[in-house]
Amino acid sequence: MKAWAAALVCGVAACALAPRAMAQTNAPVVATRSGQVQGAIEDGVASWKGIPFAAPTVGPLRWQAPQPAADWQGIRPALQYSHDCM
Repeated sequence: MKAWAAALVCGVAACALAPRAMAQTNAPVVATRSGQVQGAIEDGVASWKGIPFAAPTVGPLRWQAPQPAADWQGIRPALQYSHDCM
């Protein structure tokens, strides 16, 4: 799957999860395939930022198809965007 398609799928999945989480008033937490993420509600809008959708493309993964992001334990804060691609 191309990187842009994986990003689109992740974005659509986040939109599908948003209504369930918006019922909570503070720090909405939702589950993803890799683990739980905590978003924020600002001005009535729930958002989850910087969620990894694929493993970093370094070393043997360079110039390869995207691989799934590594799983994590606990709740990962998704309150700010990750670094921009160079």
